[in-house]
Amino acid sequence: MKILSLYVENFGTLQQFSLSLTDGKNTLLRPNGWGKSSLAVFIKAMLYGLPTSSRRSLVENERKRYTPWQGGTFGGSMDVEIASRRLRIERTFGAKESEDTLSLTDLDTGVELPLDANVTLGETWFGVDAAAYERSTYISQRPTDEGDGNLSIHAKLNRLADATDDIAGYDHAMGLLEKQRKYYTVSGGRRGAIADDEEALAQLQTQMEVCRSHLAAAGDEEAQLELLLQSLQVCKKESAELLLREEEHRARGEREVKVQSWQRMQAQLEQSETERAALLASLGGRLPDEQTLQAIACEELETAAARALEQQLMSRCAPEHPQSVELAELAALFDDDAPDDVDISQLRTVAESAKSAKLQLQSEAAKEKTLLGTPDAQEQVLPFPDARRLQRFLTQYPMQKQQSDGRARELERACREGAQRVTQLQIRREKKKKCIWAVAAIGLALGIVALLVQPLVGAAVLAVGVCAAVVCVALWRREVAKCREAQDALESVMQERREHQSEAAGLQREWQAACDRIREVLGVTVDDVEAAQNALDDYEAHRAQAQAQRRERESAREAWYDRLYELRQAAEKEQAFLRQLWAWGVCPDVEDAPLEVERLSQKAARYAQLQEELAATVRQLTSVRGRLQTLREQRVMLLQGCADVPSTGAATWLRERREQVLRLQKSCGQQKAEIQEFMQQNGIDATALHEVDAQPRAQEADMVREQRDALTAREETLHGQIARCRREIEMHTTQGAPLELLEHQADELRAKLDEQRASLDTILSAQKYLKEAKEKFSGRYLERMKTGFARYLSRLCGEESISATMDGNFSVKLRRAGVSRTPEAMSTGWRDMISLCARLSLVDALFEGEAPFLVLDDPLVNLDDEAAARAALILDEAAAHYQILYLTCHSSRA
Repeated sequence: MKILSLYVENFGTLQQFSLSLTDGKNTLLRPNGWGKSSLAVFIKAMLYGLPTSSRRSLVENERKRYTPWQGGTFGGSMDVEIASRRLRIERTFGAKESEDTLSLTDLDTGVELPLDANVTLGETWFGVDAAAYERSTYISQRPTDEGDGNLSIHAKLNRLADATDDIAGYDHAMGLLEKQRKYYTVSGGRRGAIADDEEALAQLQTQMEVCRSHLAAAGDEEAQLELLLQSLQVCKKESAELLLREEEHRARGEREVKVQSWQRMQAQLEQSETERAALLASLGGRLPDEQTLQAIACEELETAAARALEQQLMSRCAPEHPQSVELAELAALFDDDAPDDVDISQLRTVAESAKSAKLQLQSEAAKEKTLLGTPDAQEQVLPFPDARRLQRFLTQYPMQKQQSDGRARELERACREGAQRVTQLQIRREKKKKCIWAVAAIGLALGIVALLVQPLVGAAVLAVGVCAAVVCVALWRREVAKCREAQDALESVMQERREHQSEAAGLQREWQAACDRIREVLGVTVDDVEAAQNALDDYEAHRAQAQAQRRERESAREAWYDRLYELRQAAEKEQAFLRQLWAWGVCPDVEDAPLEVERLSQKAARYAQLQEELAATVRQLTSVRGRLQTLREQRVMLLQGCADVPSTGAATWLRERREQVLRLQKSCGQQKAEIQEFMQQNGIDATALHEVDAQPRAQEADMVREQRDALTAREETLHGQIARCRREIEMHTTQGAPLELLEHQADELRAKLDEQRASLDTILSAQKYLKEAKEKFSGRYLERMKTGFARYLSRLCGEESISATMDGNFSVKLRRAGVSRTPEAMSTGWRDMISLCARLSLVDALFEGEAPFLVLDDPLVNLDDEAAARAALILDEAAAHYQILYLTCHSSRA
């Protein structure tokens, strides 16, 4: 592959710049800041495009960095020659990739070639991605990540080694294992399923400790409650005795009645306080604010709407939905083989061509009277214009008939042999399929058994079983490919036999048409070729007298019949080709073929549209279910601490409870005010209730009242303490109740963690064995890379005593004077020499067929004069195999 020319409309600092390149080395000497690096990036962008990046750094965001400084169209064109074809690439770039345009034109025919929407020209032509391109054919001064592009380069090298299936199997197996490993643990074990489960187990243990502390506190409160109940019984007994004595002093005045009224009012106040505390406890110890109530109401509305939308989306995905029914009908029609734009375009071309051929045949047949005209008197005596053509046909017919019969026998024999071959391959494929399943099952069973007995050995056996399964699957795929090739060959032979039968039938029809024509014109019935030829000879003898007058007309007549015959053959071939291409129902007639092709195109477009709509519905359903889960978690967070909350109408329930608490709070305030007012109106002082009356009876009554009041206060205190103990017991018991469930969950989580750790050990062992297998596999092409690198390095540095090593990731170590060093420990010039040698050896290994072009953005800038001179000689020699574009700013390196 080579670049013929390029034109930059606007790219970075470059504007309306054109350049033509020749074979070999092309040097572009320009000053600093002219845009040499921009030109190199422009060539890469023509092949791979410019990726969209959200990074603000211009070094990491190429689209932002090379946006034209002066404005205008962002892009250009590049003419290349690949596989003896001259093509033109035209690209323009927008603010993002969706705004980019790409076209590919054949310069020899001027036809614009169709491109897939996801096509990457560089990967199609070079076989490597953009990162691998920067590590191979594009050599710049900017340092590149040596890990980028390794997978693409490995895949390219392994395809050169004819081992695509093996490396694909390795990469697929390693990808699956790595995906499963990342599921279990990532980021040094701080994330992943194992870390999540360990964190969940720690949380469960913390919750269990809290539950145990609550249960212990509940036991202490129960002991204290027992003592309080005993004290309450004593108080009640003493209170009963005082009641008997108090009955004796009932008449001691209104003061005691007022005290009792005051006590009742105090009791009502305490009851209201108790009810308010109970309601407040049911709300988690706090009153929900209006924002929380509105959030809960909004959550209920969103949940109802999300559930309705979920039902609606599920009904769309149901098989009985009209769109699902239509999609099933189209899927049954296409049988998972819907025609793409290329098939539709080809069918449209063939249909129009067949219709045009038939119309041309009809038009040519309609010219018969106009072309031939009315014969003169002598020609009317012998009206047989196609006798000469029939004579030629009768001369060739025996040989054609014999060849047709022989060809028919050969094709029949080939069909029988092909059918036998297909049957044999199918039988062998089914036998190997059973063997493959048996090997896979035995390997997995042995691996599982070994895992149970000895994890390390089990991991090794499981890895070997996986490798064996991969190899068996590859062998079975080869058998499937052989069977498919045999079926294709059989279908080709059968198609050829059908075409030959059609040709033989046409030959027989032509023979019958000749006999009918002879009988129609000469009135002679012929049964064989000899009789037909004799009849025509007789006709030729009678026709000799009118030969001179009819020669000119006969020439035109024969040409017209030959043209009519060619058009008929062309129309039949076009119609046969249309039947061969059509694979969706009955093949349409030639006149209806374009319309049927358009209908088929509409059905294919509708089929793709329905598939996209179904996928969008499934994605929307998944999003709605995720939203429902989020709303559930939000509801649990909002209602945290609240008890007995209904599943629906939670906001209304909380608002009612809140209003009840507020009413009770207001009622308590009013009761306190009433008690204060009662005491003021009746002249009762709280301190005077316990004063001793001077009169003996009053003193005794007062003493009884005081004892009664003390007992009442004591009972109230005990009741308050008992209520508090019971609330504490209930609270601690409720909070400690989940202990058994938490312990069960912790046991299950510990068992799950043990299984996950065992699975992770198995995955790590399998990755280790697969990595060792892949490193052995990579050694196939690594020796060739090492040899080329050592050859280039010895020539470039001028030393024979230096040696180099290279691993599967193309990392280099140099051994000099008995010491091994990495390139990072060397000077910038040495690192540039090592990079240049590695790139050249990599290009030699990557491209064994058609040579690519090399873009060198002044890689010799850090080399001394001797090294630069040797590098120039190496590049001159490489120019005999590769087209080189060398960009430099100094004449010494030009």
